[in-house]
Amino acid sequence: MDTKRLADYGIYKESLVKVTKCNNITDILYVSLHNTEQRTQKINKDEYVFLETGEIKEYNHTENRGENLNSIRQSITNLRNLINNNFVGGKNELWITLTFGENKVYDSKELCLLFELFMKRLRYKLKPLKIDYIYVPEPHEKGDWHIHLLLKADKNLYISNDDLNQIWTHGFVKVNRLQNVDNVGAYVSAYLINIKEGEETKKGARLYLYPPNHKLYRFSRGIKKPESVYMSYEEATKDLNESDLTWKNTLHIETETGFKNTIHREYYNIKKKKENF
Repeated sequence: MDTKRLADYGIYKESLVKVTKCNNITDILYVSLHNTEQRTQKINKDEYVFLETGEIKEYNHTENRGENLNSIRQSITNLRNLINNNFVGGKNELWITLTFGENKVYDSKELCLLFELFMKRLRYKLKPLKIDYIYVPEPHEKGDWHIHLLLKADKNLYISNDDLNQIWTHGFVKVNRLQNVDNVGAYVSAYLINIKEGEETKKGARLYLYPPNHKLYRFSRGIKKPESVYMSYEEATKDLNESDLTWKNTLHIETETGFKNTIHREYYNIKKKKENF
């Protein structure tokens, strides 16, 4: 991790950055070189064409999503921002984990079907509350799945473990409040990328378990996507005096062909107590 803020580089002060505000979290992204020209176009799931030459190529399909770390990391970032744009740890929110007993599920399509049936029963149980959700399946090393589920209601939301067990029927459930979490997106996404073994946590290890072309998450219609705007870095940070810079990372890319790029991201949290970097 780079120990400097973007402003410490000086030359970036007037640079254009992408700013995404999600309730108390502000995400600032800087990319030194943007590719504004479309060079390829997808034909089907197996082929694409170079627009300049008309040459048709085949995709090199990966064995798992972990081999394409840039793609999976972007999916996690999008999920984190989506969560933070809709969940702040209110009394109308719950984080639920649904696991399986002896009858493990190894097929993600079957998992999604079981989840949809579960949501129909849950909404019937909780009516007249309006319920929205973010559904995130999580793989185990042996290939079976369990489900993380963020629920949000239009009023205070409560359901006991016993009632939830009767609705789920496939194994075990766990219900959590998130009222003491100031960054729900980061808190939940940590469960999706890391593997905890005893006291040791293998950071990023779970990324390699997701199968190719697997949709990392789904969400209901009432969940709102965050909006992003572009502005100078100076403009982006001038109103963040009361926010704490809680996370930052700089990635320098250089290929054998001479292509170079720098990607820098910062997260600010208005609820977080000031800390020194």
